[in-house]
Amino acid sequence: MNRDDLAQRSFQVMVDAVPAAVLLMTPEGRILAANRAYGKLVNRTPTELLGVNVYSLISADTVASRRARTAKMLATGETLAFIDEFTTGKSYETRLEPVPDDSGSIAAVVVYVHDITERRNAENAIRESQAQLRRLAARLSDVREQERTRIAREIHDELGHRLTALKMDAAWLARRLSEPAGKHDIPLLQQRATEIPAGLDRTIQAVRRLGTELRPAILDAGLGAAVEWQARDFEDRTGIPCTLRLSVPNPVNNALGTTIFRILQELLTNVTRHAEASAVEISMRRRCDVLSLTVKDNGVGIRDRDLNDPRSLGILSMRERAALMGATLDIDGSAQAGTTVTLRVPLTARGDLAHDSVGPAAPNNNDRPPGAAARTQAIA
Repeated sequence: MNRDDLAQRSFQVMVDAVPAAVLLMTPEGRILAANRAYGKLVNRTPTELLGVNVYSLISADTVASRRARTAKMLATGETLAFIDEFTTGKSYETRLEPVPDDSGSIAAVVVYVHDITERRNAENAIRESQAQLRRLAARLSDVREQERTRIAREIHDELGHRLTALKMDAAWLARRLSEPAGKHDIPLLQQRATEIPAGLDRTIQAVRRLGTELRPAILDAGLGAAVEWQARDFEDRTGIPCTLRLSVPNPVNNALGTTIFRILQELLTNVTRHAEASAVEISMRRRCDVLSLTVKDNGVGIRDRDLNDPRSLGILSMRERAALMGATLDIDGSAQAGTTVTLRVPLTARGDLAHDSVGPAAPNNNDRPPGAAARTQAIA
């Protein structure tokens, strides 16, 4: 083997090692050399490609644009790069490199073709994720503002009115008690005096209700107790029977328990709004180091287009909450079987368990009397 043959063979080995598809062609498009990657791209061997016109290998609808780009590169003598995206979902980045001869004229063109489909898909996914996060942030901002407005209105309308009425009653009593003893209407004074504690009780109940809506104090008793309380509250508000199956032998820490509880609230809200269900089952159990929470209804199910709709911000917010604690959220729904949502939370050594707990697990309530709001069954 002479030196020129060795150099040619060594060059071919190096070009074949390049992951990109590479070919050498004349300015008119006749292929002078190609590597294996380019041959694989067009289902030919490098030897079969020798002498073939490159424009015969590409789709007819792109020939004109490819010739125009090559002509532009030949006219400027500068490298030209561009990206083609096809209806098949594939994306390619192409670079044309001029090869001048001794006189400076372009004698050949090197073509590099990179399959960037995965990169483009990842970029599109990132853009969509960023758009979803912006929509979620906007929704959360709106929800917070609506919640502040609602709480402010309740404080003004309910607490304000109650406190004003109590102030008026106290002022009335003070005026009457300051009158001469002979003018006191004792029965009337007693009646007004007994109305004040009742008004205070109603005011205290309103304050407790507002506090519970912001963060239920039952969370301090443990996640199991909080889930049971939420199930009873859901059944009381909606009239939909809610069966509980709880087995949480170890408590979880405050932050983790609160996040799981908020996801449960969102799931039950979705059942109320969309499911048209007549029964709901909530189960929670720990197996090994995974805590699973499942909410199942017998409603109309959920369509794939709704499940994957970027505007479904409720689902997005639950998934974001789950992702923040390293959990997964699986949603499965059909018209015949309703919807089943399962949250799987890994319990790690970060302090997820009892030493930083929110309290004991929910008790076994197999003996709940008939007619109670939710039915709890202990499971292994």
